[in-house]
Order: sequence, then structure tokens, then C-alpha cells
Amino acid sequence: MVYEKELLIAQLAVQRAAIASKLILKDYSKLYASKTITKEDHSPVTIADFAVQSIIISSITQFFPNDKFMAEESSDDLETRKDLVSLILKYCKQTDIEFRQRNLHQFQFEPIVEGSQIIESLNKGGYEGGKDARFWVLDPIDGTKGFLRNDQFALCLSLMVSNKIRVGINGCPNLPVNIKKIIETHDFGKSNFNLNDYLKQNPSTAKGLLFTAMENKGSYVQELFEDIKAPFDSQTERIFMNNNLPSIKENVIVEGVETKHSDHESQSQIKKLLGISPNRTVNLDSQCKYSLLAYGVANMYLRLPFSMGYREKIWDHSSGYLLVKESGGVATDMNGVDLDFTRGRYLESKGIIAGSKQFHGQFISAVKESVKL
Repeated sequence: MVYEKELLIAQLAVQRAAIASKLILKDYSKLYASKTITKEDHSPVTIADFAVQSIIISSITQFFPNDKFMAEESSDDLETRKDLVSLILKYCKQTDIEFRQRNLHQFQFEPIVEGSQIIESLNKGGYEGGKDARFWVLDPIDGTKGFLRNDQFALCLSLMVSNKIRVGINGCPNLPVNIKKIIETHDFGKSNFNLNDYLKQNPSTAKGLLFTAMENKGSYVQELFEDIKAPFDSQTERIFMNNNLPSIKENVIVEGVETKHSDHESQSQIKKLLGISPNRTVNLDSQCKYSLLAYGVANMYLRLPFSMGYREKIWDHSSGYLLVKESGGVATDMNGVDLDFTRGRYLESKGIIAGSKQFHGQFISAVKESVKL
């Protein structure tokens, strides 16, 4: 099967890196909060971002040495921070010990034993894209602010070949294993759903889900921290978008937590226009939102920009886009135009409306009616 090996290696690489993210997160608030770096765009970057990116790129390069990478982070912020490189290396070594204990696959990754390997892998992430090219798109920690709160974040990886996304993976380390049951049994008539509050009230909840998609082969879910199953294994659950709601009012909407990332006021107007209760909203960081859509847990994702000049970065959407498409959903911009991932590191699209095909057209019409495009 085309891209089957790529998908399996990518799954294992994401699991390996997710282990690192959890090891770092366990210590972060006590030991390393002061070491968070603020980038030029005022967004935070942590040693987890660097560790995850270097682990995933080195893992895939071992088996596909000619592949290119378009990734969010670079080694620029580490050039004068040998202390941070040493910390990252420490967690890479711990990760490899735990990864070997968890995974029984024939594919074993070469260990990261020197800081130079970290820098080398990070430096491979600067590819700008190109038509008909083959390259991986990586957001190592999508939702860094969620990571810093010990809330939701995702490791997002996709493979572009000849202008199409062929493979998409979202590793969601903090997403409850039973998230489908949790949300389906929530009474939205009383309140919206706050996942972070739920996890604080239920600290023993098992966490970690791995979502994968392959072009024309569907979307799947399995537990992130268990032995990874080969693509389309009989024990791997295929997942589908919920396209059979009794009415538009029954939609569960996923939106971001950060008010700086999308226009929550306009999104509220859309829901009001369509008669959807504001309670029927789940706020969470990262591409976990796309994962919940593909899982059939939520129905629509609204991300309306504050400014029509804002440009989305492709690593914030590419893996989630394929998960939604392959589960039977749709992902477009505010005008209903399909997302175009072939123009380098940015999308030309304005806003994101993704989810069920059932009412997608009505959401687009509501956007056009209430938002000045």
C-alpha cells in the first residue's frame, strides 16, 4: 500500500516525541518555566517544542534520508543557550529508554546521544515548499500555551507529495482516552464543556490518543501510549464525522481557547444567527479540535480571523485537514473555498470553517451574512 511505511514510521516518531513532551511537562512548571523563550511574533517556545521537533525529524530521516521538512521551529533560539540544549538532550535520552519499553515494532530508532544531533535535526526544518515536492509538515507542539497550562496540545505531522496531503497524524497526549463518551454524555443544556475543568475533577482519567489519516483510506484512532498498531490493523478503530444530526441546533462547536487567535465575538454571532446555544461549545487548544471533529464528537470548527490580512500557517491545519476529509467531513475558508496547502508556509485562505458536510453550507452563508469579508 502506498505510504503505508511512511505512516507507520510517522506514528512511531510521534509516539516517541509525545513521550518526551510528557516527561518535560511533568517537570516544567517547577523547574523550567523561567526558560520559556518568547519569539519575535510574541509566541512562546519551550524545550518541549525543540525536543519534539528534533526527535520527529531525526526519526523520519533515519528511514527516509532524502525527505525534506517544513517545521515551525529553528535552532536560532538555541545558538547561545547550551544549557537548553543539554536539557533537551537529557529528555531525549530518557525518552528513548521509555520508548523501547513501550514499543515492540521491528522499527527501532537510533538514539539521540549528542547535542549536535538536536541542532542538526532542527536545522532540517526550514524547507519553504514547492510544487510537486515531497516534504513533511510539522508543528511539534501545536498549542504551546495549552502545554504551559498542562491543558490540551498536539503533535501535528503530515506528508505532502505532489501538492497533496497524503498522510496526516495528530498525537494528543492530554486528550482523555474516553473523550467520546465524556462529551456525548455532557448536558449541554446546562453548560458548555470545559475539558480542563473536567480533568482537574477527574485526575485519574487515562490520557493520550493518536489520530491518523491516509489519503483515500480513512481516518483512525488508537491509544497514543500503547503499542502502536500498523495502519488499518483490525484493532485500530476507524472513525467518522457525524453527518446525521436531527437539526442544526444540535451542532457541538469547537473553538480555540486563546482570544487572540480567532474572533470569538463573531463566532458567537454565527451561532446565534443559526439558533445554536452558546452552551454547545467546547473550547480547547491546538489541532485537537480537528481530531474531535474526525472522531464524531464535535460537528463544526469555527476560526474567524480578527483581520482579513491574517495568514494561517500550514502546519496549524494540514494534518487536521486530512483527518476531517478522510472521516467524511469538509474543511474550507470563510468563503467555502477548499484550503490550499501548496503556497509555501502560509495559507492564502481567510478563516477556517471545518466539520460536518450536513450543515457546512449554512455556516458559510451565516458567515457571509454576519461577517464583513
